[in-house]
Order: sequence, then C-alpha cells, then structure tokens
Amino acid sequence: YPLAMIVDAGQECDAQTPELLLCRWRVMLFACAEGNERSMAATVGGQRSNGLGASEGRGVMEIAERVVRTLSLKTGANGMRCAARARSGAQGAEVGGAHVAGKEIEVESWATAAAHYDEPLFLAGTGGSGQVTLTWKNAPARWDQYDSAGNRLAPIVRYASGATAPTSATSGTGVTGISAGDTSKVVTGLSAGTYSFAIFQPYTESGSATPDHYSAQELSTTATSVTVT
Repeated sequence: YPLAMIVDAGQECDAQTPELLLCRWRVMLFACAEGNERSMAATVGGQRSNGLGASEGRGVMEIAERVVRTLSLKTGANGMRCAARARSGAQGAEVGGAHVAGKEIEVESWATAAAHYDEPLFLAGTGGSGQVTLTWKNAPARWDQYDSAGNRLAPIVRYASGATAPTSATSGTGVTGISAGDTSKVVTGLSAGTYSFAIFQPYTESGSATPDHYSAQELSTTATSVTVT
C-alpha cells in the first residue's frame, strides 16, 4: 500500500465522427493503516516515516487529490484530452486487523480508431550567414519512442533546396547532431540560397533503435523558404 488499479471500462464510437472513440477508465485507489483498524490515516493520511515525498502513510483522499491534479495538468497539454468524470466517496473496511480505505475515479478520454504518431510542432527557421537556426516543440513522450535499452529516439530534421520541404523522414538531406529532448539546432555549412526544412518523430514498436514508424508531416512541422546569405 498504497495501491492503484486501472481498469478498462470500455470504449464507444462517437455518433457523428465514428473514427473517434470515447474511452472510459476506472482508477481504484487503496490505502492502509497497518495494525490500526480504527485509525483515520488510511482515509485522510498520517505520518510518513520515510519522509514527505514517500507514498507510504498517505491517505486515499490525498492520493486521489494528486491523481485529479495530474489529470487537470495533462488535459489540453500536447493535444491530450482527458477528464475525471466522477469520483466516489472514500470507503473503509477492516481487513486482517488493518484499516483499508478505497476510492474510485472514473476518467474519460478521446482517442482515434486509427494508429496515430504524434509529430513535433511549430518548426521555425531563421537564416543567417551560411547557417539556419531551427526551433521546434517536441512531440509528447510515449512508450514507443524508446528502444529496448531505454533510449528515446531523437527527432529527425530533413531539408532541401528551394521552397518545398521534404515530405518524408527519409527524403532530402538529414541534419546530424540532434539528441532526444533538443528543441533547437543550428545548421551550418550551407551555401547562399533558399532552403526548406521538415521535422519528424520516429517510433519503435519493436524496441529497435531503427524506427518502425515516423510521424506525419503537417504544416506546423515545416519551415519553408529560409534564406541563407
């Protein structure tokens, strides 16, 4: 203890947009005041012998507050849409001489019926003397951006001469030296002229360091007609 169980409560297609799924989840939280069946600690919290940051000793109401707070921070971030739809009151029971309290939170979130690979956003380029400075916002982190060694795959930037950016993560010329988590890059050694850039996020479902999928290119993933002097 404390213990959390996440249960899939089913999905349903949206009536007007069938490719959208409304997904429901139940998060069941449990806390225990070991050896003190009459204590309110399992419900409201008590002393934490392992320090303020420890989970042990927290009451189920404290834990539920943190869960709801986290959901509120995630909702709307990086395109995510989820909400705590309902919460139950804290219920308690004596189990083996210990007081166990439980609480349930129902969560709703929207998903697409088709596989989706989030892309980096807001790629912008500023030209200079023999170089271009790029900035962007990374795609939200998720499990299939990491290989089996726990290394996150870095975003891929490709460019081409002219006003049209590469349309795939394997076309055009690649920019080297980008690490996972980077949000900017100075591309040097360019001749005078006009260049267009595109950025993609690689994904690996197999755990290989070689990507299995790439995010799509959208308007916000390109910086076109950047002038280099």
